[in-house]
Amino acid sequence: MKLSILSSLALFSSLFVVGVHGQETMQAQDTIVDKSTGLSFPREVTFDVNGKAYQLQATGVATRKKLIIKVYSIASYMQKGNSAAAGDKFDRILSDENVKQLTMKYVREVTPTQIKDAYLDSFKRVFPGQQYAQMQPDITNFLQLFAQPLHKGDETSIRWVPGGYVEVLFNDKKVGSVNNAAFAKGLWNIWFGNNSIVDRNDLVSQMK
Repeated sequence: MKLSILSSLALFSSLFVVGVHGQETMQAQDTIVDKSTGLSFPREVTFDVNGKAYQLQATGVATRKKLIIKVYSIASYMQKGNSAAAGDKFDRILSDENVKQLTMKYVREVTPTQIKDAYLDSFKRVFPGQQYAQMQPDITNFLQLFAQPLHKGDETSIRWVPGGYVEVLFNDKKVGSVNNAAFAKGLWNIWFGNNSIVDRNDLVSQMK
């Protein structure tokens, strides 16, 4: 009788362990992790823009460093079902045809001046010569959205909807937008262009 009870307890314990392990596996599959910072992002995100719902899936995650200092983890998303299209991964993700999102989770505090200076340096690289002057009004409008410091744990998201509509969110709250397809492509080039400020291959590691 005692043996039967012990056997039942052992079976229950093994089932419990399998159940917990299965739950952990499911949770792991639902997220994508930046190994450099340990921060995780959902594999899929859904949101509405101008009354239309979108579902996106993660294409990869990377770490932004300034010299050796980690600043933020960044996850890239593209409209679900479109990431399997043929062609170069970077050409596809820089196309105005797909809805995209970049989400950044900060691991250190940065001031508005630091944010704006970093973006300005990047814009000067992605918009050469006369193009930079042409983009100046949209660059100014974009930089004005970064009027507050970002603390460790804060999150910003940038969304690009076909037609060049870009909106910026701080901790899931929309703070403003810019509407210019050329500007949107240049903005995404900061992370996906030849002179990416992160390892751009990491940002497309989940694309097929």
